[in-house]
Amino acid sequence: MKKRQLSGLLVGILVMLVLADLTGVFDRTTGRPIVAIPAHEVTEFELRAAGQDTSLIVQRQPGGWHIIQPVAYPADPLVVNTFLTQLSTMEVIDEEITEPERYVRFGLAESQALYALVVVGEAAYPLWFGQDQAGTGFLRVGTDPRVLTLAEPVWPSTNPEDWR
Repeated sequence: MKKRQLSGLLVGILVMLVLADLTGVFDRTTGRPIVAIPAHEVTEFELRAAGQDTSLIVQRQPGGWHIIQPVAYPADPLVVNTFLTQLSTMEVIDEEITEPERYVRFGLAESQALYALVVVGEAAYPLWFGQDQAGTGFLRVGTDPRVLTLAEPVWPSTNPEDWR
């Protein structure tokens, strides 16, 4: 009798593990960097807040970092390095798989989110940053539908004056 109960329990546990694996429970990105963005290799980035018609574009040039849009002006290297450090050290603390119609809950709807396109050599990383009412930071990477909760929110200014 005990042997049968133990066998049934083991089969039940095995079925639960298989179901968990099939639903992606073991594929979570929690506690790991999201995308490997080496700060020292970034050559350009674009930032655009929801509702803005123009983007802020900052580019690495031979003389250092420069704002090239909406105005042409040298960028403050300390501000640029702070942002790039934030990007290279982002850490996920939770992950949600959600539908686009629920992005508003995370501040990631098109009318709310801050868009960043980060260029590293030939690769470009489209990132969507959002915040909820409590100030918790969220991220979507490219077209991936997952909403990732960040350990620290990332919300750089899109005002060129803040980058000089």
